[in-house]
Amino acid sequence: MEQTHSGVVVYLHPIVALGISDQWTRKKMNSTDSNVKVFGFITGKHEGLKVEIVRSHILVVEEKMDDGVGALRFDEDFFTAQRELAKEMFPHEDILGWYVTSGTPRPDSTEIQLNNQFSKVPENPEHPLLLKFDAEKLHATGNLTIEILETVVDLEDDTKTLFRKMPMQFETEPSELISLEHMASFSASGDYYHTSSSKLISSLAVSMNALHQRIKVCISYVKAVISGELPKNEKVLSDIFKLCLRLKALQSHPSLTNPDGSKNLTTSSKQISCIASITALQEDLKNMNEILGGMFSHEPHSRRSGLFGNPLLTSPESFHKITKEVISEAQDLVEQIVSHTGPPGRPTVALVDDLSNVICCGADVAECVRNVHSDKKFATAANDCMRDLTNLVETLNTNYELFSALKKSAETEKNQLDEVDKRTLALLISDFEQSGVHLPDSERITFVNLSNEIFEAATEFSNGVYRPSLVSKEEQKEYGVGPVIETPYPVGVSPSTREFFFKRYYHHFDEQEKNIQKLIGARHKLANLTGFGSFSDRSQMYSVLGSYENARNFLHGLIETFSDTIEPEIELARNTLKVRKEITGEKKMNEWDFAYGSALFRQQCFGFTGSLSKYFHFETLLSGFETLVDKLYGINFDITVPLTGEVWDGNVVKVEVKKSKTFLGVIYIDLDNRPSKLTGDCHYTVRCAKQLASGDFQTPIVVLSLNIADPKSALENVTMSPSTAETFFHEMGHAIHSMLGRTRYQHTAGTRCPTDIAEVPSHLMEFFFNDPRILKMICKDSSGREIDPEAIEALIASRSLFSGMETLQQTHYSLFDLEAHGPEYAPLIAEGKMTSTRLFYELGRKCVPLLERNDDVAWPQRFGHLGPYGAKYYSYLVAKAASSMIWNKNFKNDPFNHENGKKWAEVQSYGGELPSGKLLSIALGKEPDAKDLSKALHDNYSSNNKLLEEYANE
Repeated sequence: MEQTHSGVVVYLHPIVALGISDQWTRKKMNSTDSNVKVFGFITGKHEGLKVEIVRSHILVVEEKMDDGVGALRFDEDFFTAQRELAKEMFPHEDILGWYVTSGTPRPDSTEIQLNNQFSKVPENPEHPLLLKFDAEKLHATGNLTIEILETVVDLEDDTKTLFRKMPMQFETEPSELISLEHMASFSASGDYYHTSSSKLISSLAVSMNALHQRIKVCISYVKAVISGELPKNEKVLSDIFKLCLRLKALQSHPSLTNPDGSKNLTTSSKQISCIASITALQEDLKNMNEILGGMFSHEPHSRRSGLFGNPLLTSPESFHKITKEVISEAQDLVEQIVSHTGPPGRPTVALVDDLSNVICCGADVAECVRNVHSDKKFATAANDCMRDLTNLVETLNTNYELFSALKKSAETEKNQLDEVDKRTLALLISDFEQSGVHLPDSERITFVNLSNEIFEAATEFSNGVYRPSLVSKEEQKEYGVGPVIETPYPVGVSPSTREFFFKRYYHHFDEQEKNIQKLIGARHKLANLTGFGSFSDRSQMYSVLGSYENARNFLHGLIETFSDTIEPEIELARNTLKVRKEITGEKKMNEWDFAYGSALFRQQCFGFTGSLSKYFHFETLLSGFETLVDKLYGINFDITVPLTGEVWDGNVVKVEVKKSKTFLGVIYIDLDNRPSKLTGDCHYTVRCAKQLASGDFQTPIVVLSLNIADPKSALENVTMSPSTAETFFHEMGHAIHSMLGRTRYQHTAGTRCPTDIAEVPSHLMEFFFNDPRILKMICKDSSGREIDPEAIEALIASRSLFSGMETLQQTHYSLFDLEAHGPEYAPLIAEGKMTSTRLFYELGRKCVPLLERNDDVAWPQRFGHLGPYGAKYYSYLVAKAASSMIWNKNFKNDPFNHENGKKWAEVQSYGGELPSGKLLSIALGKEPDAKDLSKALHDNYSSNNKLLEEYANE
C-alpha cells in the first residue's frame, strides 16, 4: 500500500463515525461470531483537494458463489435502492466510496473484491474511497482508529488495484463537535457491555440533552416575542438565527432509531440515546427555523424598498412605468437641447450626458435584472424594457437635430469648455457618427433596424451558449452517463467517454449557427453603413492598439512569440496519459486528451488545489479584500442586509463602500448558482458615477453576479475553490474601478472606457491574488487558522503550469473573434458560405498546430463572449499584459504600497476621461506599444517557468 497521497485531505463528520460505531455495536450484541464486520457506503462532497464525508448508509453484504467459490458480494439491488433514497434526501451530496469495520491496515482479498465490485456499479466513482473503522481495536484498547484509503491504478499494470492512505481529520463544524473527542472510547478492561465508554457516552448524551434544552429556551423566547409577552430584541433574535444556521447540518441527519427508555442503559443503547437526541434536535431546529422564517417573512411594519433602492421598481409591471418615464424625460431633454432652452450656463455636452444618464439609469438596471433576477416575471419584464430602451438609444443616435446641436456647441460654447468637456464632447460626436447620423433618413432607419437585429441575435445566442446537450438512451447505456451533458470535460472516465463528452457538448446546433450568422451579418452591415470596412474596424476606435490591423498584427506576433512553448507542454500532458496507456501517438494530441492530461499532471504534481477551499470562505475573502484596498486606497466596507424588495431572493450581500467619511457607492454581491442566471461570473453597472447639475455626485451602484453558492446555504458556510476566489478578486477589481470613478460625466465613468483599459484593474487584482503575501493574509479557515506556506507555494506553482498553451489558446479565441467580424470572413459567415466552426479550426491550425482539432466540433457556438465583446475579446490579452507591467513596476516588491496605490487609484478615477494610452503612461511612465505588450506576456510566461523550477528544486 502506497504511503504518499495526492494532496487530497479528507474531512470526516463525526456523525459518520458515530453511525458506523452504532451499526457495529448492534450487530455485535446479536452475533456469536467473534469477527463481526459491518459494511456501508459514504456520501458527501468532493471539491478539488477537499473531500468531505458527511453521511454513512448501510449496505447488505452476502456470500455468493463465484465460479464455484464462495465470495462476499454487495447486494446491488439493495444498494441501488439506498442510493436513490440518498439522492432524493440529499441531492447535493455524491457517493464517495464505502466502509468496512476491519482491523487490517492493508485491504484483504475480500475487501479488494468488494472494492472492485463497488467501482463497477454504474454512477459510482471509478476510484472509490475505502473507510476502514477498527471497531475491535476500539473495544480492546480504547483507541479510535479510522483510516481512509484512496483507490489508485498501478501505472505499470492497470489491471492491478493499489490503495493509498489519505490524510484525514474530523470536520470542525460546531454542530458536530459536541464531545467528539470522547465518542465511543472503549476501555480494554471490564465487561464488554459495561465498559468505561459508558461514562463517556453518557457525557455525550448529557451534552446533547443540554443543547436540546437550550434550543427549547430559544424557541420559547421567540414565541414570547411573537405573542407580545416579551419585547423584541434584534441582537438576541439575530444570535438565535445564527445559532440555527450553525446547527443546520443536524437538520438533514436521518432519524436512525428511538431511545430505549431503560434507565440502566448499555453502552450501545447510550449511543442510540445520543442519536435519538440528535433526532430530537432536528425537530427543534426545524421548529425554530419555521418560527423565525415566519417571523422575518411577515413584517407588516418593516422597511421596504424597490430594486436597488428605487421606490418605483417594486414589481415586474414597474418596468413598463420606468420605460414610459425614461422616454418622457428623454423627450424633454432632447427638446431642451435642440431648442437651446436648457438651464443657463449648462453646456450642451452636459445636457446630452444628462440625457444619456436618464436612459442608462433605466437600461442598465434592466440589463442586470433580465440576466440575474431569480423571478422569471421580473426578468421577462426587464428584457422588454431593455429592448425598448435600446431602440430609443439607437433612434436618438440617428437624430440629426440632436447631433447638429451637439456638434455646433463645440464652436459656440468653446470658451466655457475645459479639456474634460472637450474630450467627452468628441466621444459623443464620434458615437453619433458611428451610428450613421449623417446618413439619409432611409439609411438611419436601416441603422435602427440593424441595431435591433443585433440585440435580438445576441440575446438568442447568449441563451443558447449554456444549453445542455441531450444524450440518447442508447448512449447513456454505452457511456454510463445521464440524459444531459453540461460540461465538455468529465473527470475520471475512459478515453472514449472523454471524446464523447467533448464532441457532444460542442455538437453543432443549426439554430445557434443561425444566431451567429445573424449577429455577425447585422454587425457587418451596420459597420458598412457607417463607413467602416468591417465591424472589427469599427470596434477598435479609442482602443490602445487603435486599429483592426494593429490588433491582428499583435495576435499574430503572440503566435510567433509563443510557438516554441507549446511542444514541451503538450509532451507533459501526452506522457502523463501514455504512462496510463490511455493514448498513443507522438506528435499531435486531441483537445479533450490535452485538457485531461494537463489536469492530471497538475494533480500529480500539486494535488487537487480545490481542497484548499476551506481557506477560501466568502466572508473571510471579502474581509481580506477590504484589508487590501484599505492599505492601497484607504477604502472601507460597511456590509449590510438589503431591505425587503431591494434585491431578489437568495444570498445577496450589500456592501457600502466608503473612503474616510465619503460615501463612494454600493456593491451588491449575488453568490447563488441558479439556473435563472443567464451569464457566468460578471460585473454589472447599474448606475454610473456622475456630477449632477446641483454639484452633488451621483454615486455608482454595481452588481457582482457569481455562481458559487447553493441558494440554500448560509453565507457563513460559503466557500470557493482557489480559481473561483481569483475570479472573485477579478470581478471586485471591476467593482472598485467603478467606485473610484469621480467623473463629471457618466459617459466616461468607471468602466465606461475602452474594453482593453476597462479590464486592466480586474486583471491587476489577479496578480495581487496570486502573491503569497496576499494569500497569507486572506486564506484562513473557519477557526482563523492560516493556510500553510507550503500550500501557498504549491497553489501558485500549480497555476503557472501550461501558461504557454493558455496564452496561445486565448490568442486563438481572440483571433477568431476578430476575424469573424473582419472584412474577409464576416460576409462569408453571414451568407452561410463558411461556418463559424470552419473558420475557428482553420485559425486553430495556425495558432496551436500540435493540438488536434475536429472541424465537426462547434466550439464557437459555446463562445459566450462573442456577444458582449464582439471583435474586442483580444482586449483581455492587452489588459493582462498591461496589468503585468503595472504589477512589476509598482507592486511586485510591496503589494501594500500605499503611495503607489494612491497613484493607481487616481488613474482609475479618470474612467474614460483620458485616452487609454495616456492612462497607461501615467501608471507606467510610458505608453506601451504592441511589442511592449507582447514582451510583457512572454516575460510573465518566463517568470512562471522560473517559479516552477524553483518549486521543483525545493
